[in-house]
Amino acid sequence: MIQALILVSYLAAIVQGRGSEVWTRHQEDEAGIIRNDYNVGAQPFQFQKLSIQNYPKYYNWCDMNNTNYCTISRNQHIPQYCGSCWAHASVSAFGDRIKIFRKARGVDINLSVQHILNCGIGSCHGGSAVAVYYWIKSQGYKGISYETSNPYLACSSDSEEGFCPSVDWSCNVLNVARTCPTFGKKCVGLTSYPNATIAEYGVISGVDAMMKEIYVRGPIACDIDSDPIDNYTSGVFVGDGKGVNHVISVVG
Repeated sequence: MIQALILVSYLAAIVQGRGSEVWTRHQEDEAGIIRNDYNVGAQPFQFQKLSIQNYPKYYNWCDMNNTNYCTISRNQHIPQYCGSCWAHASVSAFGDRIKIFRKARGVDINLSVQHILNCGIGSCHGGSAVAVYYWIKSQGYKGISYETSNPYLACSSDSEEGFCPSVDWSCNVLNVARTCPTFGKKCVGLTSYPNATIAEYGVISGVDAMMKEIYVRGPIACDIDSDPIDNYTSGVFVGDGKGVNHVISVVG
């Protein structure tokens, strides 16, 4: 049980009977996921030595001294159901950190969840937040495209929901980033497109580590048990989870 206020920027409707959308450690291993690619010596980590009592009781990146460092709130179930919470939460936290680095200046950079579903590791039937970061890092300078060139359509190649079976979701140039000209002309894929890359990533665990990471670097993607909050409406929930079946972005 986490005895602390957790502010969540990404919430999706919990669909009864769908089961977990989050890969197990065994599934991550089978997919070849490296869980930590983190050069600890490359950054100053003096903050890790501080007692947790030295951190503020209230700290919210979405309202930091009257400045909002959070990007858009996302919904995985529009335009239809897709078990992609893991991709939404990881992209949300990544976008927030970009905004923090840019000091909330300029237009928000929202990254493409659909690019991950088309070309990454995972699908509408589940995946892993750390797999997203592993995949983005493996793309090198190509990174992940912006949502403006590849909007979310809640489909993957193995999804049978709605219109998904009638469309090609393979990882081709059109399904990475595209632009569409005037009426009557076909859309074209982009070989060069705005993108975001990752230098390092890793996995942490425990209340202290979560609070310190959020305080110093920004929001994090977090695995949770969503069953106890099926009927959540407002306020602060305090309770125990029994397993992992959902991923959210924790912003404070």
